[in-house]
Amino acid sequence: MAETGGKRYYWLKLQDDFFKSKRIKKLRKIAGGDTYTIIYLKMQLLAMKNNGVLEYTGLEQTFAEELALDLDEEPENVSVTINFLLSCGLLETNDNVEYFVPYAVANTGSETSSTKRVREFRARKALQCNTDVTPAKQDVTPMKQNCNGEKEKEIETETEKDNIYTPVVTYLNEKAGTKYRASSAKTQKVIHARVAEGFTLEDFMTVIDKKTAEWMGTEWEKFLRPETLFGPKFESYLNQNTTKKGGQQNDGMEGAGAASAYQVGTWV
Repeated sequence: MAETGGKRYYWLKLQDDFFKSKRIKKLRKIAGGDTYTIIYLKMQLLAMKNNGVLEYTGLEQTFAEELALDLDEEPENVSVTINFLLSCGLLETNDNVEYFVPYAVANTGSETSSTKRVREFRARKALQCNTDVTPAKQDVTPMKQNCNGEKEKEIETETEKDNIYTPVVTYLNEKAGTKYRASSAKTQKVIHARVAEGFTLEDFMTVIDKKTAEWMGTEWEKFLRPETLFGPKFESYLNQNTTKKGGQQNDGMEGAGAASAYQVGTWV
């Protein structure tokens, strides 16, 4: 699903063999090489939010002078760095206007604000589970103990379909003050229907965030339940603009009979 708003966080991943690279070794051997290496890293940081591209706007006489302003470095040092990078393929340009930094793309990591929220939520739950288990009871085998005291195998690659019910329902209960059970067949059915359509855990959490912000403390608070939130209107909730609490938007629901509109498809 496409990102529906919010911030995106970026970071530069430095490969463990970065300083062992022949090109970097050669750069560092030039007089002032450590300064040039830092400039190269700063260029990657600047380029990674623009798909690896640095643009020359003509504000200064040369690209090096303009880039030096962005990097807070001396133009002479930036010029030497640019010439070296161009000579060995670490910087590319066809028109002297757009400069492409290949490794800024290869080494960029990013996540949306909602993904960050999911990661932090999982970390909190893992910490809670770990503190609930005393050292004497911890299992040294390749197993882990979940919050219900049950043993489950470690899975190296976790997909959104693998036990998505627990984090979704737990997050809803925390945000809305409810006590729904992840083991409920009815709840699992509506969640499964949305997962089958390609929605992810962060999509569920985004919908929960939006609707609790909109409905908590209003007459619509009673609809903060799985069959409503994760029903057929899920995608419209995901893409709606956040409304003020107590607003007139009712998403097509009419009073207490609204639940009847939420009939999910068959289990696939």
